[in-house]
Amino acid sequence: MKKTLTVILLSFLFSAGAFCQELTALQISENAVSKANPEEAIKYVQSQVKTLTVPSEKRATYAFLGTLQESVCLYSDAIKSYVAAAGITATSAEGMTKKSSEQLVIDAVRCALSVGEYETAENYLNSAVRNSKNPEIQATIKLYEQWCALSKAEKYEETLEPLAMLKAYLEFPSMSSVKPSVLLTLWYVTNEKMYADALVKEFPRSAEAGIATGKVQVYPAPFWYFVPRKNN
Repeated sequence: MKKTLTVILLSFLFSAGAFCQELTALQISENAVSKANPEEAIKYVQSQVKTLTVPSEKRATYAFLGTLQESVCLYSDAIKSYVAAAGITATSAEGMTKKSSEQLVIDAVRCALSVGEYETAENYLNSAVRNSKNPEIQATIKLYEQWCALSKAEKYEETLEPLAMLKAYLEFPSMSSVKPSVLLTLWYVTNEKMYADALVKEFPRSAEAGIATGKVQVYPAPFWYFVPRKNN
């Protein structure tokens, strides 16, 4: 009996010790950024996230992994990571960027659109995120709905309806949070200089203004390369 209790106690101590040694999302992210390149960082995070047992740490690590994957245009992988994070109900991990499940779904939608998977994007937009009470989330949903429509277009004439909606959104105060993206989309598809001018005037330090002025390159994503554009 004494021997049995000793074995149980040792097993408990070993398990407790292993749990205490489990890395946090913050530690994993800090270790990842010290890697030689993004590819190594992604492989490291992928190996570590599988070992996590604390829901908040696992959720934050998946979200961080999605960000890494999206930054190197691994959009399909990023979708899976963001969706995995969104599916974990937990509080925010200490030291990590706070993201709601709704925002993580929106991140997945953005990546789906970037890689041209508009059907996947539409499925996520039609999920529970549509009932969000967050005005910025709702504005982004409306923007991404029009991006879905643009993704479906095979010729410029088929972009006219979503472009009309985007032009209308410029006048909606509720769409102010995504106005730079709306202006960029209108300029990119129509080639009309007034939208680029508006970007530079209203949002001079934005990435969108940088793209319009040629100071920043547009992401090498199917959405931007294959959406029909007007030839001037």
